[in-house]
Amino acid sequence: MEASATLQQPLVRVSRDGPVARVELDRPPVNALDLALVQALATEVRELAGSDAELAVFSGRGPSLAAGGDIKWMHAKTTQRDAGALRTFFRAVQTLYDDIEQLPMPTIAVVHGVTLGGGFELALACDLRIVADDAVLGFPESGLGLLPAAGGTQRITELVGRSRALELLYTGRRLTAAEALALGLVNRAVAADDLAAATEELAAAVLNATPAALRAIKQCVRARIEDGRPQGARRERAAIEQLALEPDTVARLKAFHGRGRRPTTT
Repeated sequence: MEASATLQQPLVRVSRDGPVARVELDRPPVNALDLALVQALATEVRELAGSDAELAVFSGRGPSLAAGGDIKWMHAKTTQRDAGALRTFFRAVQTLYDDIEQLPMPTIAVVHGVTLGGGFELALACDLRIVADDAVLGFPESGLGLLPAAGGTQRITELVGRSRALELLYTGRRLTAAEALALGLVNRAVAADDLAAATEELAAAVLNATPAALRAIKQCVRARIEDGRPQGARRERAAIEQLALEPDTVARLKAFHGRGRRPTTT
């Protein structure tokens, strides 16, 4: 008996590997961002925010993390002068990327293939970025009369400074993995065949810290970026006093001292 309807495949696939939550975009052929994909990812991010995951890894199936926004859909809406649909989409993406940036646990973007526009903004919303040597990164929006409006102009400026950011935003120049690494836009660049292993290595290095320390570090850095150095310093002072009394911290300090190492001040 034939099924009366084809079951819709999920646009976002989420799995757990111990403390690691893996979030994978799956909208063939290139994970172009439309409202349905954005809403599906937003749902998973909200659930992730309240989970006990200690690390979240964002990646994409197919040839790219996310090639960018769905230009065909956007063209249709601009031709129709459908300002309401465009506003809904833009604000949904903006909220989504802000929510990813504000996740309490560390986040890693795994980037491969042509990752432009909204796909590049997704990577920048994560804390760390590891890229395959076949990756191509950039903001082509200016050539279309647009700009990266899901936090892209802000996050790239924070990473590379005003002049470099403006050059990349004005010209839409596409960057290789090596160029992105040299500019400080990504943390690691590896051969495409080594991407999975390198991601596991980076995840393991992050998870060597305690979950409480990871969350506190992220809060301190976010406070500095959002509210300035005085607020970041205040958050830092409060965090260290709390962390010092955490049971996991006490146990680690005891184990460290018990191995016969000389006590240190930090």
